[in-house]
Amino acid sequence: MVRTPDHNAGEPSSPDDGEEFTALFADMRGSTGIVEFVERHHGLGAAAELFQVFLSECVRLVDDIDGAEVHLRGDGVLILFSGTDRVQDAVEYTRRLRRMVDDPPDELVRHLTCGCTTCPVCGEETSLSLEVRCGIDAGRVSRFKVQTLRDTVEELVGSCISVAAKLSGALGEAHRVGMSRRAWRRLHEETGADARLAREWTPSAGRIGRRRRRFFAS
Repeated sequence: MVRTPDHNAGEPSSPDDGEEFTALFADMRGSTGIVEFVERHHGLGAAAELFQVFLSECVRLVDDIDGAEVHLRGDGVLILFSGTDRVQDAVEYTRRLRRMVDDPPDELVRHLTCGCTTCPVCGEETSLSLEVRCGIDAGRVSRFKVQTLRDTVEELVGSCISVAAKLSGALGEAHRVGMSRRAWRRLHEETGADARLAREWTPSAGRIGRRRRRFFAS
């Protein structure tokens, strides 16, 4: 876990009560196909380098945001912004992530191609593209510890974490962000009347978990 200083933090809440956060989940779309392609053409080390660079860039983008903590989740990241008025920070992070993907470092994309139009190894057309999706929700998060074979690890539970991850997965198109209605209401409380929000975010709906939910997409 990576945690940035929270210069506005007060006394921490009881672990049993949980703390208020805005949860953002971001992941690489089509990561299974990407790792198979890169491993096949450039080797397992190249696949490891790609994901190392991607996750490192995701962490770097949150460096200067107070009170944020980053938890790595496979091919994605869970970012928690502490407090009840942090949806703006989550939205700003998605903008930074999009700029990074639009102009990625060479180490992140150099293995997404091979030197031919049609791959002679697997017959698939190349090349691949780097695509991301994000989900945002807000709510309480509680921490608990689990003893593993080697050490004790901290885990997190909260519906906002689950919903943020499900929203990310519900977006069929790349480079999109899904935001729960709960987070949308908080964003309006934080920003007041902002015509840009209405232009950027549109009502949508999809199956989140076991039921169909309405949310906002950008």
